[in-house]
Amino acid sequence: MTDAELLTLVSKTMVASGYTRHRKTWYRVGGEVIVVLNLQKSQWGDGLVFVNLGFWLRALGEPVALPPKENQCHVRTRADEPFFSVAREMYDSFNLRVEMRDDERSARIAELLNDKVLPFLQRCSTLSGLAAAAQGEPYLEHRVVLKARPILGLKPA
Repeated sequence: MTDAELLTLVSKTMVASGYTRHRKTWYRVGGEVIVVLNLQKSQWGDGLVFVNLGFWLRALGEPVALPPKENQCHVRTRADEPFFSVAREMYDSFNLRVEMRDDERSARIAELLNDKVLPFLQRCSTLSGLAAAAQGEPYLEHRVVLKARPILGLKPA
């Protein structure tokens, strides 16, 4: 599978779920939270593509432009962190150097996005849902910037 084919596959799934594409980023603007999914190629050129997730809290102001950059979001994580049980499958599926038939890779990525990532993004698309996720998962609580912590009911770090 090529990079372009991967982008097309992810785009098809994300756009069908109501996300807007901008380059290698998909986003959805909600009343309280802007949800961002971004694909980032590994800097080491090893074929690995990271799936970054970001949540922009609109209570803290609007981004300069849409979509907000994932690395500027108030809460950030990688897609494999919430799903430890399938982290290896996610890593292999988004690593284009791992030997896998294209149809198998496509099916696995679509399944991971539809069954894991998109439901997680949906749960975190409101302040109450994002707060519940951050309060219940230590990995995510530590990914919340200082100014967003009180809004999500978290103690200062």
